[in-house]
Amino acid sequence: MSRQLLLLLAAVTRGASAACLRQPPMLAARPPLIHSFRMSTTPADKAPPEARSAPAALPPPRFGELLKFTVLAMPIYVAPTLLSLIDTAAVGQVSSVQLAALGPACGICDAISTMMVFISVGTTNAVSTAVGGGDRAAAKRAASVSVTTSFAIGCVVALLLSLSIGPLIANLVAPAAVASTVARTGGDTAAVAVTTQLWAACETYVRIRALSFPFSLALMSAQASCLGAKDSLNPTLATLTASLVNVAGDAALVLGPLAMGIAGAAWATVGCQVAAALVLLRTLRRKGMLELRQLPSADELRRFFAFGAFIVVLFVKQLVYNQAILLASILGTAAGAAHQCLFSIFRLCCTL
Repeated sequence: MSRQLLLLLAAVTRGASAACLRQPPMLAARPPLIHSFRMSTTPADKAPPEARSAPAALPPPRFGELLKFTVLAMPIYVAPTLLSLIDTAAVGQVSSVQLAALGPACGICDAISTMMVFISVGTTNAVSTAVGGGDRAAAKRAASVSVTTSFAIGCVVALLLSLSIGPLIANLVAPAAVASTVARTGGDTAAVAVTTQLWAACETYVRIRALSFPFSLALMSAQASCLGAKDSLNPTLATLTASLVNVAGDAALVLGPLAMGIAGAAWATVGCQVAAALVLLRTLRRKGMLELRQLPSADELRRFFAFGAFIVVLFVKQLVYNQAILLASILGTAAGAAHQCLFSIFRLCCTL
């Protein structure tokens, strides 16, 4: 079971168990993170602790409920890795050069997505605590702040990635790859041309895939909000929708008459992220868990980014993985393509 799923289950269980504390002083003594995103201007916050009414207590979750929740939530974490494996299989049937380019391209995009997992952990903690305490207004506000902020972060990431990937490849990665090719092949012109084509394909994929980050991070936030509210069914249905869109996109854009290759795989990924985000945001709004008319306050943003330090740990982890991907890509098309296939299978096994 993945580390993300274990963190999620712990947050949901803690949120449900907090509701069993019926004494108001105990509720007032909870740490500040438990009150993430709570509006400080409400009358309840101004009232003394002893004047607050205890929320309606919920029974602690039973083992069967936790097991059902976990089983339904697992596809959410398996799907991204499985979709990358499907993209790898589709692109591999078109071109070995583009398959090798898919390694560093997916490595860059997946590393950014992985480092943003603090959004999921923090949102699940805030929403599950509010729902477990019977405070639906606080849960709604937590979900709204998270979705709004996540979409804004995604826009910034998309802009920075689009502006930086070209100079990064042209000035740093491609020259090193060409030099390695010249050293290995004795300056063979065809081999150098293939290396140049590989990194051009990588840049194309990343530029297109960057457009999905506003929606993918909003989707991550919406999934965490639903899971924090003990709803693992709707996020799973949204994940299945994304899977179907991605498979259909690969069939039409990569293997179909359009034959767009690695660019088609990137557009298919963008399409599936947009579709899943729209489906799940609509679900949150229908359940009364989303209100986007009020922007987050400075205090709400501070509490939202309280889990942001987790990025440092994830950055080191992704740096190690991406070093291996970069080395395999520089060693040549065959090595890069083989490494991409094996690494996709490895990630799927680790997720399971």
